[in-house]
Amino acid sequence: MKKSLIALATLAAATGAFAQTPNSQPLAASSVTIFGGLDARINRLSATNAGSLSRLDNSGEYSSRLGFRGMEDLGGGWGAAFWLEAGIGNDDGRGQNSTSNNTNMGQNLTVGTGNIAVGSTNSTFTQVATPTTSGLNGLQGITFNRASTVSLINKDLGELRVGRDYSPTFWNLTQFDPFGTVGVGSVNNIVLGTLNPAGASIAPPGTAKPQVRTSNSIGWLSANINGFRAQIQQAFSEVPSNCLGIDTVPTGNSTSNSCVSADGDGKHTAFRLTYANGPLFVGAANSTTKYATSVNPTAFTNATSMAINAGGNPPFLGDYKVTNFGGSYDFGVAKLWAQTGNQINGAYVTPYAGPHGAGSTGGAVPSTPTLTSVAEGKLKYNMLGVTAPMGAWTLKATLSNGTRVADATVTNDRKQKQTAIGAVYAMSKRTSLYGTYSTLTATGLGATASQALTSTAVSATSGDVKATGVDLGISHRF
Repeated sequence: MKKSLIALATLAAATGAFAQTPNSQPLAASSVTIFGGLDARINRLSATNAGSLSRLDNSGEYSSRLGFRGMEDLGGGWGAAFWLEAGIGNDDGRGQNSTSNNTNMGQNLTVGTGNIAVGSTNSTFTQVATPTTSGLNGLQGITFNRASTVSLINKDLGELRVGRDYSPTFWNLTQFDPFGTVGVGSVNNIVLGTLNPAGASIAPPGTAKPQVRTSNSIGWLSANINGFRAQIQQAFSEVPSNCLGIDTVPTGNSTSNSCVSADGDGKHTAFRLTYANGPLFVGAANSTTKYATSVNPTAFTNATSMAINAGGNPPFLGDYKVTNFGGSYDFGVAKLWAQTGNQINGAYVTPYAGPHGAGSTGGAVPSTPTLTSVAEGKLKYNMLGVTAPMGAWTLKATLSNGTRVADATVTNDRKQKQTAIGAVYAMSKRTSLYGTYSTLTATGLGATASQALTSTAVSATSGDVKATGVDLGISHRF
């Protein structure tokens, strides 16, 4: 037994106690642990032309969750581990939704269908289902949406991990944000908010692109070598090879595989490198998720009319790329934080900029499809922050800004700036009281300021739009 304890302690130390990832298990012996925490907050939001909202919400300082983790000593410096973690909406008892892959197909959303008339015979068959909005969020019970992994670990070789896990690029967002990417002070309001080129929310039930987590991943995390650690991750597309995408229906009476994504869509590749030594901690990460740059329009060339589910979402198009850097330095009396990065949604071509579009209920289909080019979208962002411990208190402050550029010809770029301040009072090691206040200002044509409220976009004459947020809450961890 003594040898087993020593072996597992050595294993945990060699792998840095998984310090780079959520799966940190500094276990001294083979065991299973229940862990988690609940966070409740009174949250008030307001935004230009969007009114105000007061509510009891969750996860203002700590993301509410319930988890199970465990490790087994296999001997010879080897170990096996698992990690299951479910997000919880403790204000109303909801579980949080999850995704089966990084495409429309994996969103677990409600869908609609339409009929397409083929040739002069006007015979019809069912069109491929198109996702609309989430029909499962809050109805599906608890899912292990935050993490669901099994690992094989070696004290020298590191950890091989498979399942649903964080994307390496998200770690720079959350580990170098004093607010931990939760609450009204989160840097996510800039980075994954209304200016994000991949979508206006972080999913689910927003975009399926892996801005935070990815399903179906295989990852390797190195052992700690003089403060350096590396992480590599790849997630499968899981789209059949003969899929051409949501807008493609074969001429005939069968849709073959039911596909709402093209072959290869959602394949995710990412890496991260970190260095931690005393008060210094820095990290760099990059990820690419592949998506088709166009939808094959040939299937509709023999059709005379069509109808697609009103409000149906188009497929994700254009590769999604993320590069970011972050760091922190602890001076003792205060800790400085910084991060910077960019996100890119690649240029793509979309057909049928007319009768087939989202919200359409039908119309003539041209024999030569209309193609519309959409320019590459890029978001650049920066954040500076500071935290200062004062006994049981910790004070926080951040300044964040983001600029979205659609293409090189844009002269009135969309911009956002956020200022956030907060305080946390530790009543014990496991229970805290907290308060956060933030303001967000958006400029540039088309920009909106939104924190759960939909604000009117900036027009040529409207001026800036603004949003404010307040959190007052309690967090208890176990």
